[in-house]
Amino acid sequence: MSRFSRRFDFRKSLLTLLASSVLASSPACWLLAEELPRVANVTEQPADNRMIIRNVRNLVEEGHISQPKFNDELSKRGFSLFLKQVDPLKGYLLESDVEEFRQQETNLDDMLLKNNISFAYTVYKRYLQRLNEVMPVVHELIDAPHDYNVEEYLESDAKSIPYAKNMDELRDRWRKTIKLSYLSARADGDKDEETKEKLHKRYRTYYKNRSQTDVYELLEMYLTALTSSLDPHTNYMAPREKANFDMHISLKLKGIGATLRADDGSTIVEMIVPGGAADKDGRLKVGDEIVAVGQEDGSPAVETQDMKIDDVVSMIRGEAGTKVKIHVKPKAGGERQIYEITRAVIKLEDSAAQSEIIERGQKADGTPYRVGYIKLPSFYLDMEGARSNKEDYRRTSKDLEVILKKFNESNVDVCVLDLGRNGGGSLPEAIAATGLFIDYGPVVQVKDPNGRVIPMLDENRSITWKGPLVVKI
Repeated sequence: MSRFSRRFDFRKSLLTLLASSVLASSPACWLLAEELPRVANVTEQPADNRMIIRNVRNLVEEGHISQPKFNDELSKRGFSLFLKQVDPLKGYLLESDVEEFRQQETNLDDMLLKNNISFAYTVYKRYLQRLNEVMPVVHELIDAPHDYNVEEYLESDAKSIPYAKNMDELRDRWRKTIKLSYLSARADGDKDEETKEKLHKRYRTYYKNRSQTDVYELLEMYLTALTSSLDPHTNYMAPREKANFDMHISLKLKGIGATLRADDGSTIVEMIVPGGAADKDGRLKVGDEIVAVGQEDGSPAVETQDMKIDDVVSMIRGEAGTKVKIHVKPKAGGERQIYEITRAVIKLEDSAAQSEIIERGQKADGTPYRVGYIKLPSFYLDMEGARSNKEDYRRTSKDLEVILKKFNESNVDVCVLDLGRNGGGSLPEAIAATGLFIDYGPVVQVKDPNGRVIPMLDENRSITWKGPLVVKI
């Protein structure tokens, strides 16, 4: 089982969870999407950012395993990581911009001590300026003819290329990028006119998303860059990201049960979750366009045209039992409709442990081998249920135990545990799940800030599955 424990990747560190809990009362939790201040519209960082920065800094210095101090070296690493987040493909910022920013490369730690992230605003506002300059060029190049008889090259690894020296050099990079998009589409059998429409849509959507970045998203980008300079598993999550994390780890969300997608500024219903509130209501259909969202308090509905999809989702989600008014343009045609739907708890069963018994080959007695296959996408845990001591709250180890007992009853010969797409989750649940296959003993070890190594044990001496086990990683 050593491979099992090594494979476990606890993506979100203690810092992530603590910082998110401390910040749960941030105004960003209360504001509706349309009220969040956009980076483009503010002249200085919001006052509550200072409290958040102070809390994160204290958590890092007091709670991180290495008890680091923010210094010039961490500042330099955070500087590079932040620029990669802002402009990962080096398609917007110029060399002169980066050289100007580099004057502050070793000062980010000093600014952090003063709860000051003005550097993040300086960089992102310059990025937005370049975005406004580059986008017309991109759309012009999408419409322009391209010479496919010329042999030329485009470096696809952003780490291997410098920032463009000027707009002419940047324009030429974009020309090659657009040309490559057309060539790739042709190789897939797409016509140029179809590709042109898709490219215009793609970059219009990108522009809308990036230009609508709000101050809390920028704070998350910047603090994540700084905390990730310590190690790749230390991150800061803003309240909305923390809510998404809780949703995925508990396998449930509170809303109407619909998956949405952005389509050139419009919000389209992509899927209705079976058994969810929208499914039971029956009126909202796949392909319908959501044009506005209203709340039950009678406040004016908010138009969703050109709104980021995350902001639309935030307005639709809410506590179970509350109502949301979905203004819809039906795919089938007809007049605009308003569907008032009562939000409910939606269970995300597709993300839970799934199993099947497969018969393959032939044993000596002529019967087939019975293989029990388990797909485990994450180590999930209903943390709310665990905290409130709810009976039979949802958790990985419980679901896995039920499956393994079924395998025993069905005379399964070998168990295959597929962790190939497992992204981590609850560390206690990873330990409890391991305990179903071993008698007793340490599963993982953690080190506290004082350097003490603490083994985390499986204390359940019973073994649910004693047969052959294959772990796919």
